[in-house]
Amino acid sequence: MRERVGTMTTAENDPRPSEEAALDRAINSMDPILRASLQRDQKQRRRRVLIAGGILMAIVTMAVVCLLFNWGAANGTGSQPAANPDDSSRAQVLTDAGWHLWQQQKYADAEAKFEVAVSLDEKIDAAWNGLGWSQLNQGKTETAIKAFRRCVKLAPEHGAALNGLGQAHFVLRKYDAAERYFLKAKDAPAAQYGLMRLYLLQGKFNKAQKWLEKIEASAGPDELADLDSFRKAIAAKKVDGSLRRMIEPAERVEAVTNVAKPTQEGWQLFNQGKNEQAEAEFKRAIKIDKDHLPAINGLAFSLLNQGKSTEAKPMFERLLKKEPKHFGAMNGLARCLKSDGEIAEAIKVWKRMQKKLPGFNAATTGLGMTYFELEQYEEAIPYLEKMIAGAPGNSSFSKMLETAKSKLK
Repeated sequence: MRERVGTMTTAENDPRPSEEAALDRAINSMDPILRASLQRDQKQRRRRVLIAGGILMAIVTMAVVCLLFNWGAANGTGSQPAANPDDSSRAQVLTDAGWHLWQQQKYADAEAKFEVAVSLDEKIDAAWNGLGWSQLNQGKTETAIKAFRRCVKLAPEHGAALNGLGQAHFVLRKYDAAERYFLKAKDAPAAQYGLMRLYLLQGKFNKAQKWLEKIEASAGPDELADLDSFRKAIAAKKVDGSLRRMIEPAERVEAVTNVAKPTQEGWQLFNQGKNEQAEAEFKRAIKIDKDHLPAINGLAFSLLNQGKSTEAKPMFERLLKKEPKHFGAMNGLARCLKSDGEIAEAIKVWKRMQKKLPGFNAATTGLGMTYFELEQYEEAIPYLEKMIAGAPGNSSFSKMLETAKSKLK
């Protein structure tokens, strides 16, 4: 995924399939803002791969792992040949196998593969990087730091390992060190997000504002809504309890024992399209803490994606009662209403969301497509035009607009 300091090496233009697949899956394991920034990074990196011819989160917190792939993760950058070609070849096979296991969230097994790989060829930075992230995912923060350092020693500008070092130190609340590594990766949106979190926690609101502006400059429409709590904190020069709980590193024991674990597992399953399994995990989390909003939100969307809109609807309403500007829940509620045949009410919710969040977002799409389906083309056209402006490469939006205009002639 993406922005690197310096030019790309040949190895970066030839990512190994197992690692690329792992990165794709890992992107979905984090909080919404970080996930979206990593998705942008991934798209940028893939464009560079195509031009040349030729990604991670779980946790200790889910966001930690995904930051790995903010930079395209381990693809052998700067690796040097081992003295023994046979050992080097075996080490490479083991490295690929390690990433494949990591993709399946078998972190202990992946760690074992990477350990053998580095014992055979200690100059494969991809293996050191994989070892670091496998250990970090198991909460082995200090040992992960050692692996990342070995990787950076081989490849000083290895963005994934630099981010790993930043995130590991952030988890340990060693903010000075985390800042140093984040700054080395400052061109990546995910690193910018890490810096914003760090400065907010430190009360350095002017610095936080700088990184917020950088994030906003390249943020997608849905991300802008998620950034609202950060804007308010910076303007008020105060981080309230709710935001602090969201951005502060969890206590390390709690990270694997409290409500966070089933919630994180639920989101992982959800992003893999396993809605039934995700539903079970979110319900398990809610049994631990009935007011845990991320689990409520996840459960609502898991139900909605299974066609259980009647069950999901009160959960979205509960979320909105707690957080009136929870735009994800607002969109979810509108989708439930539409699914249940309450089209007029769904339109009202989407319009309220569009008013509070101008520009192209989920409300824009909901309104444009709903009006089009209702054959209310004059109402649909303004939203379809916004949809095309926000996603110019979407041919279906263009065809819908053409149809709507032709119907009005």
